[in-house]
Amino acid sequence: MIGAQRAFRPIVETCLDQFSPSRVMFGSNFPVDKLYSNYATLAHAHRDLVPREMHQAVFNDTAADFYSMFPWGVVRQNRLETDKAVS
Repeated sequence: MIGAQRAFRPIVETCLDQFSPSRVMFGSNFPVDKLYSNYATLAHAHRDLVPREMHQAVFNDTAADFYSMFPWGVVRQNRLETDKAVS
């Protein structure tokens, strides 16, 4: 997993720095990526690279907002709190 983290670190850090957690969401290229790794390794590498205070936004709220999965007010409030905590 260390190799995966090393490979993903500059991408994850740049995305979070440039866009903020409220505009970044986790995604993968599975099942195609199965040729090179497994999903658990990929997910754990990203989980370990994203700072814990950004997890709710990156792994839930941004996608829920983008795909309109939950009422806007709930997700929007979480995004505001995440951005404030990170600033």
